[in-house]
Amino acid sequence: MESTAGATGLKVALGDSMDRVKSLYNITSEPFTSGKSLGFRLPLSGIYFFFTEADKTLENIRVDAPFEGSVEGVRIGDPVSGILSRLGEPYTTPWNFGDNKAYAYRVGGRIVRFDIDKAGKVATIFQFKS
Repeated sequence: MESTAGATGLKVALGDSMDRVKSLYNITSEPFTSGKSLGFRLPLSGIYFFFTEADKTLENIRVDAPFEGSVEGVRIGDPVSGILSRLGEPYTTPWNFGDNKAYAYRVGGRIVRFDIDKAGKVATIFQFKS
């Protein structure tokens, strides 16, 4: 299991098994397929979980509104200036991702990406196994 110690509002961490995630979140449905991943969406919580197809371990956590927790002290809706003051410059130049601008950081053995909307606010936060 990899650390997601910088996240609040999540019961699981990257590397957890699909069975553990299903148990902790009382998920009874079967996962959907997304590319080469399997996933669960919890729309009322604003959380998506993506698992490796081969061994069904958690490889990506995505949060959007109405997620109420934080990742590295950053919340959905925070201004990009808050990320920059808290974490500094991203490890690579921010890039366009759909209608957003993606800011990626290496934090605690994982990649954390903040997608910033046109208003300059955090729209989505991803945590990936590094």
